[in-house]
Amino acid sequence: MERAKGSCASWIRRPENKVLAVVGQPRSKTSPALLGVYALDTKTALLSPDPVLTCEMEEEDGNPVGFAVHPGGEEFVCATTKGCKLFELNDQDFIYKLVPKVVPPLQSIGLQKCLAFSTDGSKFATGGEDGHLRILEWPGLKVVLDEPRAHKSFRDMDIR
Repeated sequence: MERAKGSCASWIRRPENKVLAVVGQPRSKTSPALLGVYALDTKTALLSPDPVLTCEMEEEDGNPVGFAVHPGGEEFVCATTKGCKLFELNDQDFIYKLVPKVVPPLQSIGLQKCLAFSTDGSKFATGGEDGHLRILEWPGLKVVLDEPRAHKSFRDMDIR
């Protein structure tokens, strides 16, 4: 996976004081959509030339368009052209693995332009291209707010 071809990215701050970046690469005619996780060298401020892991996305997931990383750094939500997918980032002795999780309230909700976790990680919000705003408790996923016509279209969001 080449960093230059990524369509979206986000920082992951890990509990062991390691900083990673997750990068999404859209599907092409010859290759599937990919997620790559790169390590940041804090001395040079450069990402590793090769990913520490890559994950091939299923065709039905669509292409990655954005990320929201939980403040704990152990999970992130990837917005795709078809909905959202949750990934847990596991590591053992710095060998990383992405584990996709099934989260029914986030699947098949369409293109989400904005995703955000609250600063304490207790809430998760999405703002759809269609103007639909959703706020869920995290990790229980109890719906706090479900407003189909909150706005014409979302471009940015922050939740405290």
